[in-house]
Amino acid sequence: MHHDEAPARRDSTIHRRTFLGLGAAAAAAALVPARAHAAAKAPERLLSFFHTHTGERLKVAYAAGGAYQPDGLQEVNRLLRDFRVNEVRPIEPGLLDLLHELGGTLGTDQPFHVISGYRSPRTNTMLRTRGGASTGVASHSLHMVGQAIDIRI
Repeated sequence: MHHDEAPARRDSTIHRRTFLGLGAAAAAAALVPARAHAAAKAPERLLSFFHTHTGERLKVAYAAGGAYQPDGLQEVNRLLRDFRVNEVRPIEPGLLDLLHELGGTLGTDQPFHVISGYRSPRTNTMLRTRGGASTGVASHSLHMVGQAIDIRI
């Protein structure tokens, strides 16, 4: 690669990330307002997961009667931990609401296949080093603050 090619590649990555981030925000905005009121009144909000790396499964009511359930959130946090270093951090409950809405929009009760949940800074650095920035592992990934989850449906 020539020296002057690197900035162009970096710029296209930034634009791609910006585009993907805006697309995700737009999708969330389209999903949430129409159903947020109904979801708040729902008796319970359920999510099902299958973790592709650990083989763990979880079906949990993470919210009921418009309130998040601490025990349910704790179970989700445990499943979505950084399994490489066995480190658990809280996952943003609003992210779980988006997954719940996505399942409802798609009309499926099949488990979300988890590829990556919380990532410790150590794991994030390892993944960036192993595959480079071209793998899509951001240096300040939202995975490190419990605001991102990679899934397969």
